[in-house]
Amino acid sequence: MPSPSQTLRNNYVHSNNPSVTPRSMPSSSYSPENHTHSRASQRKSLSYPQLFAIYNEIVNEWCKEQWITFIDNHSETYLTIEAKINEILTVQTAIDRYYLTTGELSLRSQPECLLIRTESKTETLFVPNSIISLENLFDNDSAQRLLRYKLMAIICYSNKTNSKIMFYKDSQLNSWFIYYDQSISSHSHSNILSEEEQDQLQSFIEHKHHLDPSKFTSPLSSLRNHPIIYVYMPEKN
Repeated sequence: MPSPSQTLRNNYVHSNNPSVTPRSMPSSSYSPENHTHSRASQRKSLSYPQLFAIYNEIVNEWCKEQWITFIDNHSETYLTIEAKINEILTVQTAIDRYYLTTGELSLRSQPECLLIRTESKTETLFVPNSIISLENLFDNDSAQRLLRYKLMAIICYSNKTNSKIMFYKDSQLNSWFIYYDQSISSHSHSNILSEEEQDQLQSFIEHKHHLDPSKFTSPLSSLRNHPIIYVYMPEKN
């Protein structure tokens, strides 16, 4: 089993801080795993160390960088969304309607990594989009070509394990994986979501059937717990 440092991908972007060197995410250098579902059993799977490296990179490195710079020159780590309504809103809708803690300030530049966080106490269910745009957060006179951002991970709190969990979408495998922070049992369990969980999560993201995560079983039921961090990366052309 190669160590995380030996399985780095070179598609990670560096922070706006010139003193910080570019970092990389673990690649899909994987080995077959045993799974209980027939179709899932034919899939390759990311190892626990790889998922740990991804989680650690996001939580302990990405979450310390101020990726987002506004026209008044102040910077933020997160684009924080909030709404005082008992509704289901997509992340894109929240951005377009300026449900942001920063108000209606425009962005100065495109974030190289986009962390979107919900408020801890909110009745609004913010559903992630698989692809989002920040076009409405830029001045109309901005001539730069705007990037779209692709959902890569979701980090939230699990009441069952009393710790954070991460749902991670590997683009090469086209599958969702789960990582439990500080969970001993996760070493011995399959880290790929079951076929049913894959379908539920994807349907939730695509807003099919108006799925409410509070009706899901664990671990997907954790998607109702706030705050939630949605991790987006620039979409490759």
